[in-house]
Amino acid sequence: MLFFTPPVNFENKNRREKYPHISEVFCAGQKECEDLLKEDGGGHLFSSNKFVNFVHCPVCSNEKAKSLLVKWGGHYVQCTLCTHVYVRNMFKKEVLESFYARSYVESMQRKIQRNDDDINYYHAMYKKYFDLCVASNQNLSILDVGAGAGGFVNYVIENTTFSISAIELCEETKGYLESLIGKRGIFWHGKSIGHL
Repeated sequence: MLFFTPPVNFENKNRREKYPHISEVFCAGQKECEDLLKEDGGGHLFSSNKFVNFVHCPVCSNEKAKSLLVKWGGHYVQCTLCTHVYVRNMFKKEVLESFYARSYVESMQRKIQRNDDDINYYHAMYKKYFDLCVASNQNLSILDVGAGAGGFVNYVIENTTFSISAIELCEETKGYLESLIGKRGIFWHGKSIGHL
């Protein structure tokens, strides 16, 4: 198992200040989340059985976890056995699919991911992670869950020999991701991990 110490962290606050379109997407995402929290009954944490299932560690099934933070309604915890970090209050499949199907922020995000500045920013971030991964393993197989506009998949294909597969719900990027992945992996459209 590979551990990153200290964690690789990119702060995008400065980018939000420099590029108004990024700030616009960030604020719109925050509003979408706040609106969904209101549907859940208010508060700062998604907790309704209508929206979420409270889950154990998806890696080792341990039910004990250390609370790390709450961000935009998600309760991030760390497994006490395997140290995997995950969201304990996991959205139900139908809630997640419905949210992404109607989200205007997802469409906004895909548009900004296509400009040169954004591509350069994310490529620098991906390179930091890959420099750590490649040092310990030359034969990675990667699964990109929520591949979006395909920026990460594209980086992997252009800069590594790794196998890459992806899952994405968006109809708009389906054809692009299928052709991008080609024979390097598998692309699933409109399927959640539970179906695999």
